[in-house]
Amino acid sequence: HYCIEMGSKFIGVQPAHVRKIPSNPSDLAMNLDTLVQMLDADIADGFVPIAVCALAGTTNSGAVDDMEAISEICAKRDIWMHVDGAYGGFFALTEKGRAAMKGMEKADSVVMDPHKSLFHPYGIGALLVRNQFSLQKGNRSDGACMQPPPAESVTEIEDIMNLSPELTRDFRGLKMWLPLQMLGVEAFRAQLEEKLAL
Repeated sequence: HYCIEMGSKFIGVQPAHVRKIPSNPSDLAMNLDTLVQMLDADIADGFVPIAVCALAGTTNSGAVDDMEAISEICAKRDIWMHVDGAYGGFFALTEKGRAAMKGMEKADSVVMDPHKSLFHPYGIGALLVRNQFSLQKGNRSDGACMQPPPAESVTEIEDIMNLSPELTRDFRGLKMWLPLQMLGVEAFRAQLEEKLAL
């Protein structure tokens, strides 16, 4: 997805350093043999791969990468595993989707967009991370206009502003929380199952 290159620029990695792994013609999933070859070649050449992005249901084709295998490949090489579940991630609420996305639970981070498959309004997205302190470590800062932060903690979140680059934001989570509270998850699961049956 083009957002991978956008995100890489955001963290200072130029698009020339982003490796695109070819897909299998049969199921459009990432070719794992090529992934391993490219990772090992980069490591042998002195590069440090920082992340692999697996896809959990692409917008164009619905393709799902073998996240179970990718998680093992990443763990063996100490590489961050990110899952782009922006379109398809919430299909894991269904039995069929959960089976297809086996391994997503092993990711270091997963992004999901409730406005795509949960029919919520625009303006909310979900970033789930295995270790919230990695966000704090990456976004922690202070300024003259703010109280000085205490010594960096790895056991408690000091301030939610340290979890993202945004300092000021509205309560986006309410747009997702309220429909789930009013209608329950079963209503959304039924809609997702209907989409899988089409």
